[in-house]
Amino acid sequence: MEQLTLNAKAGTSLLVFLIYFLFCPLLYWRLRAPLPREFRRLASAMLAAQILVAGMGLLYSPASERAEWLWHHDGEWNIPSLLASAQLASIAAIALLNGWLAKARPIWYRLYFSLIVLAFVFASLDELFVEKNI
Repeated sequence: MEQLTLNAKAGTSLLVFLIYFLFCPLLYWRLRAPLPREFRRLASAMLAAQILVAGMGLLYSPASERAEWLWHHDGEWNIPSLLASAQLASIAAIALLNGWLAKARPIWYRLYFSLIVLAFVFASLDELFVEKNI
């Protein structure tokens, strides 16, 4: 049973490494170009925070059970889940702002952004409050 737990943790660590350290920078450079300067800064700060937290979670060897919980990627109410929840809430806030400022656009455009806001608020709350079991 302990061997299975170690394999699951190694698999999770490998997946986190591939996503955050290989794919995120590639996607970032691809998606960054059309963004306005302020949103480029926001995207850069979010990516840097995500890579820092993911790196700490992978490289930090905790001395206690509490420290392990604090950096574990599959836990709730810890540093990685709080950062992910804040990022999802930021997307919801930007979508809300975009829908709010688009008064000259058709109603379906504002409805579309309202649905995006609801989806990302739900995802943010889900990330923060729902316990993950692998």
